Amino acid sequence: MANLVNIEMISIMLIGAGALAVAAFVIGISVGLHMKKEK
Repeated sequence: MANLVNIEMISIMLIGAGALAVAAFVIGISVGLHMKKEK
């Protein structure tokens, strides 16, 4: 039982980390494009 809960927690953390990475990537690209337009 404890093992199943542990796997669930790890998968949730991985999904959360992946979502944060994607969000940071998208924000980085949009900021980069905006900076290029400014120049």
